[in-house]
Amino acid sequence: MSLFESRVVKPDKTVNRSFRISEKAYKALEEGAAKGKISLNTFVNQLFLNYAEFDRYASKVQPLDLPGPLLRLILDAVPEEKIMTVAKAWAERNLGETDQASSCRDMGSIFL
Repeated sequence: MSLFESRVVKPDKTVNRSFRISEKAYKALEEGAAKGKISLNTFVNQLFLNYAEFDRYASKVQPLDLPGPLLRLILDAVPEEKIMTVAKAWAERNLGETDQASSCRDMGSIFL
């Protein structure tokens, strides 16, 4: 094996599947792929991975989509101690015992 071959990351194994979608959905997918200057296949694969790696888990915590600058204004208006108190209370209600300390620590690092 050459040095180049050892550094090449092998892509994930692929599978062939067929889906029936509406023409409206198909056109929207084509537009999204064109806008991103990627193939339709790559675009659809990215959508599936986004669901598999994020969306299906995010629905459990009911995320709120806020623009970064707005979130920064809100956080700057609240004392860090209050944010930590709220984060700990949320963790106690929503996370398992083993996850609480690390999650609160992770949430706190956002504000440092």
